[in-house]
Amino acid sequence: MNLYISIGQARDLTQEYSHMSRAISECPGSSATLLTKFLGEKE
Repeated sequence: MNLYISIGQARDLTQEYSHMSRAISECPGSSATLLTKFLGEKE
């Protein structure tokens, strides 16, 4: 796992996280599934 994250990657990750947060707030029932999927993809 590479710990170095470029500015561009950090910005993309921040946008992705904000989109995910919005989706969770709109549909709280699926938050656990979304979070698990998101974390799984990032490892």
